[in-house]
Amino acid sequence: MVSPCPEFIIEKINPNTEYVVIACDGIWDVMTSSETVEFINQARTTKRGKSSLKAIVDDLVDACCANSIDENNGLGTDNMSAIIVELKK
Repeated sequence: MVSPCPEFIIEKINPNTEYVVIACDGIWDVMTSSETVEFINQARTTKRGKSSLKAIVDDLVDACCANSIDENNGLGTDNMSAIIVELKK
């Protein structure tokens, strides 16, 4: 079932906010928001200067995709899309 009413959370952005992640339910079905932030922060730390945000979001989507339809009870087989919006200071 597709809902025309998306879920969203309103958060205040402070000077320490580095980025915002916008993703579809296919990502959130596999990773929690905390796991997603940890994944991105680890990639930014280990790949700083070597990888773009596009490469990180590609890795994020790949990490969420199941290798087969039967894997993980269907999790990771939904449509996947994500955007990382970097906030400049």
